[in-house]
Amino acid sequence: MLADSFVLRNPLLRQAPKTLAAIMRSSEIASRIDESAADFALFELMERVNSLGRASWLDIHKDSGVYVVYINNSKEPEFNHHGGISSCNPTKRERLSEKWNGLNAKERMDIIYIGRGNVRSRVRALVRFGLGKTRKHGGGEWLWQIDNLQDLRILISPCPLGLECNYEKYLLDSFKNQHGDWPLANRQGGTGIGIWKPY
Repeated sequence: MLADSFVLRNPLLRQAPKTLAAIMRSSEIASRIDESAADFALFELMERVNSLGRASWLDIHKDSGVYVVYINNSKEPEFNHHGGISSCNPTKRERLSEKWNGLNAKERMDIIYIGRGNVRSRVRALVRFGLGKTRKHGGGEWLWQIDNLQDLRILISPCPLGLECNYEKYLLDSFKNQHGDWPLANRQGGTGIGIWKPY
């Protein structure tokens, strides 16, 4: 019922293609899934954390949804071996390059990582984790092995309360269906057990 009422309030949801392979780029998630999606430069959020005083996050949706880290479509990620923070649990740079090239072999895409939850608290934790200020964000660690962080952005797409797991699983399954693997910094698929119906 919640999902159905959400669709009725969002015309773009009703126009979404009925194939999983249709949702592959950050721009398509923004335009086809949720007209209220917001977009932030990752580097600006990092500067927000590092600024003097208490950082404000009121401009970021505070409830259920997904957040998608993606790279400027004209850029390629440049990888390092260490991730820059002790809690990053890094992998080899060559492994990241191999995975990225494999994901782009069939069709060029820009998505680095897909996460979900209370997006305000999760995005805040993600950025603070990348700056070494917290160890509380599980997932997405490998994105911090990208040197050109200035080319990364975060798309935030809200969803009805309690349906974020289903939404994330839908997007991850869609991605793997077209590109053959999870996004670069996702090590596994989603955990949602319900069916997300975007149309």
